[in-house]
Amino acid sequence: MENEKSKSSQDAEKVVSFKKSKFSKVLIIFAAICLLFCALAFDNGQILAGIIALIQVCLFIGSWLMGRQIIKEPKIGVRTLAAILGFILIIPYFSLYDTSALETETIEWDNMALAERLPEPESNKGRIISNSSEGLSVYIAKTSQNDYYDYVEKCKDKGFIVDASDSTSSYEAYNNEGYKLSLLYNESDEEQHIALDAPIKMSDIKWPDTVLINQLTSKPKSTVGKVDFEYDDSYAIYIGETTKADYDSYVYECISDGFNIDYTKNEDSFWGKNAAGYYISIQYKGNNIIYLNLKSPDEDESVAAASESPAPTLTPTLAPTSAPTPAPTPVYIPEPTAVPETNSAASGAASGAQSGTSSGNQAGERIVWVGETGTKYHRQDCRTLKGKGHSITLQQALNQGREACKVCEP
Repeated sequence: MENEKSKSSQDAEKVVSFKKSKFSKVLIIFAAICLLFCALAFDNGQILAGIIALIQVCLFIGSWLMGRQIIKEPKIGVRTLAAILGFILIIPYFSLYDTSALETETIEWDNMALAERLPEPESNKGRIISNSSEGLSVYIAKTSQNDYYDYVEKCKDKGFIVDASDSTSSYEAYNNEGYKLSLLYNESDEEQHIALDAPIKMSDIKWPDTVLINQLTSKPKSTVGKVDFEYDDSYAIYIGETTKADYDSYVYECISDGFNIDYTKNEDSFWGKNAAGYYISIQYKGNNIIYLNLKSPDEDESVAAASESPAPTLTPTLAPTSAPTPAPTPVYIPEPTAVPETNSAASGAASGAQSGTSSGNQAGERIVWVGETGTKYHRQDCRTLKGKGHSITLQQALNQGREACKVCEP
């Protein structure tokens, strides 16, 4: 009897000691934090992360209850082990939780400037990138693949069927008023990106009389367009009233006019150089619009072009006829070796990608690579593509809401 009282007294002292300890307070604080993380994860659709947070809550509360001897500790050290396991689970929680979900906000679709031109998404959670009468860019969270497919069909019903381009995770099209829609779905994040661009306001084209523009022996037959940018060494313009057939015809004219060095022609894009090193890029944007970009040769290319000019040859000099001495041996200066030039579609793509780096405004001409899934754009040799994917322009990638890959840093 006395031993029982002694043991009971010792247990009571342990409870009081635990109650006053910092460890007891830490367990309560972390249990509350994990409960908050659990609610946050489930609210944002992060089910697995939410389950882990719930397990942490149980471990911290269980350890605290054993310390208070409200529940019996099976073996000495179990409560400490439970607390340690709860702390360790913090690592997988944050590795599984998509922190981008913290950036979401409640979107009031009626307040979007171009809302009346698009159907309202199923979810009202997301991030607004831009919102004006000139353009809309918004990420919509909590979007299932079926939600995305349904939204594509609703956009088609709204009239976005002109020059449509469709894949499993993206959709692009114009409507009859010239508004351009770009949709992109990220299955892993259950997020879709919606971008809508207002029609380009065009007027009569006035081609500048410069060495750069004069490289165009033939100009597009349309006389309406809008200059995107104009510098001494580069020029870009949107040209309207140009059908796909007109685009194809003009590309062949440019090839015939000399832009046939390191050139690449795809269904809706073309780029190449002429003998002087001037670079041209032409893209069919859809809705009878093309984008033309001209760029002067880089300094290194100018030097290379100069080095390819044939070197002068010395004419043999003979001794005077009055002297009976034999004529000297003719002396020649050997021609320099020309700089080698790679003739392949890959080198054309590389030159196109490099030419876009001199100015942020030249995104229309730069070529990047994208996979069938995901929301990033890449270099062609990026290991994450695993040799797959296809090329698009940087401007198209940006219009689709894609971001630069952090692995290859295009």
